[in-house]
Amino acid sequence: MICTICGSEMKNNGDWFACPTCGSVHFGPDPDEKKSVATPPVKEEKPQVKTAEKPIVKEESPLETAKPITQTPAPKVASEPKPVVKAPAPEAPRKPEPVQAPIPEAPKKPEPVQTPAPQAENKPKPAETPKPPITFEPEPVKTQYVQEESGIDLMRAFSEAPVKQSSFTPKESSLDDDLASIFGNINDTSKADVPDQAEEEEQEAPKKAKRSKSKKESKKESKENGKKKKNTFKDIVDFMIPIVAAIAIAFVLKTFIIANAKVPTGSMIATINVDDRIIASRLAYRTDTPSRYDIILFYYPDDENDVFVKRVLGLPGETLEVVDGVVYITTKDGKTIQTEQSFVNPAEVPTGDFGPYYIPEKGEKISVDGNYCFAENGVMMGQRSFIDKYCTLTPQGDYVISENLYFMMGDNRNNSHDSRGWTNQFVSEDKIIGKVLFKYYPQFEKIQ
Repeated sequence: MICTICGSEMKNNGDWFACPTCGSVHFGPDPDEKKSVATPPVKEEKPQVKTAEKPIVKEESPLETAKPITQTPAPKVASEPKPVVKAPAPEAPRKPEPVQAPIPEAPKKPEPVQTPAPQAENKPKPAETPKPPITFEPEPVKTQYVQEESGIDLMRAFSEAPVKQSSFTPKESSLDDDLASIFGNINDTSKADVPDQAEEEEQEAPKKAKRSKSKKESKKESKENGKKKKNTFKDIVDFMIPIVAAIAIAFVLKTFIIANAKVPTGSMIATINVDDRIIASRLAYRTDTPSRYDIILFYYPDDENDVFVKRVLGLPGETLEVVDGVVYITTKDGKTIQTEQSFVNPAEVPTGDFGPYYIPEKGEKISVDGNYCFAENGVMMGQRSFIDKYCTLTPQGDYVISENLYFMMGDNRNNSHDSRGWTNQFVSEDKIIGKVLFKYYPQFEKIQ
């Protein structure tokens, strides 16, 4: 069977045929049995192998043509550095040329010194004007020679000779005078240089004085500026000291001495009203314990992130009970007393029955029976959460009260969320912030 895809003969595998060249498969009998028998399989495979080799040879040929392309940029790289080397070479000898220029200028300085010499010789020319007194004597000689023989040149030359001699003497005198004047001028200049130097020194003296004064003034200014800077720094320090001191004092006072609070609710009406601002003393219970009827600031037992203000009614070791809104307390001695009602909100009459509540004291053992806790006198204190809140485990395995506990109530009895309704009914002594002393806003009033 011949493959319909690539044209090669497919291999017979019984019920199906497979093409060894392209991998195609045909299931069922050979539809062209006669054609497959008539055509020899060997002849058909040879041209197929050759056709596969030809395109492979053609693909390799373009790779060989790319070789001469890489050879062309090689000479361009070698030609580039040549002009770079030649360019800086001529620039080096140009530098010494301006250095040699000032050398010939030195001999030019003496040239103007020689110029005054011919000027000295030219000066006697105007001195020849006084010839009349010098040529006064030979004048009759000239007149005689002119009268006798005016055409004799020798006599004229002879007569002119003494004139030249007479005229020569003033030249020599003029030269001497000129030389003397020159030397005199030189001396004068040398003498004149001395006062010039003195004048220059005199002129420079105030300048130096001014410079010294300017230096002194600059030093003074620098000192004054330094003093000003020091003064400004000192002023800033002096200004900041009281502020820092006030902040430090306020921090110490608020952290260790007093506590400031704003009351948002009316649970303490009429003693403390809504939005009153109060001050509590942190030092009140450093050496003492809270007393009955004290108003204190403390951390709320059910959520210690909140701060509450209430009045102390029940002390450690006592039993408290509310009957018709009136609070009765049984002390540790077994006496039952009725608490004061003078501070209770007069606008309302207290109502309700609560208790009895036993308040355990520090060091008292607490027993656990199932899910409930019991004090030593057998009063149930609550569930096992009471142990986690108020007790510690001793090495002997006993649960004891870690701090003294207090029972708190508000003066506005009918509208106060206090120990009667808390999950953790008691305030531990280590959670007390301080004793409230007075309120300062909206008006100052001492709290009792």
